[in-house]
Amino acid sequence: MKLRARLTGAALVGTLTVFGLAACGSDDSSDDTSNDSGSSSEATTEPSEDSQGDSGDKPSKEEVVTGFTQAFTEQSQGQIPPEIVDAIVTCLVDSIYDDISDASAQSLADGSVVTEPADQQLLANATTTCTTEALGG
Repeated sequence: MKLRARLTGAALVGTLTVFGLAACGSDDSSDDTSNDSGSSSEATTEPSEDSQGDSGDKPSKEEVVTGFTQAFTEQSQGQIPPEIVDAIVTCLVDSIYDDISDASAQSLADGSVVTEPADQQLLANATTTCTTEALGG
């Protein structure tokens, strides 16, 4: 029993690490090229202030749990039992939701990866605790 829990835990931590950190350089490079080619006087690149401000645009916890669970299940290729995935994802979202940015919460709700380093660290820190709790260790 303990061996199975450890193997499941190791697979889970590995998958969460990949999921949380997968886009460390990929999404940022497209942002860098758009900043290099565009002029600094363009105001059209920041309409988010009017339509997507930091306050009020954060998806609900339920939306984040749903999107994160679906993406995590796909990423782990169904190798981790759904009840464990649900327990861990719910724990993670409960642990980090209030502290992560609106953009990171939306990324998780959309089934995408967290790209902001501070939010990646929050996710990584909560992963160990939530995995241990979900596996009963």
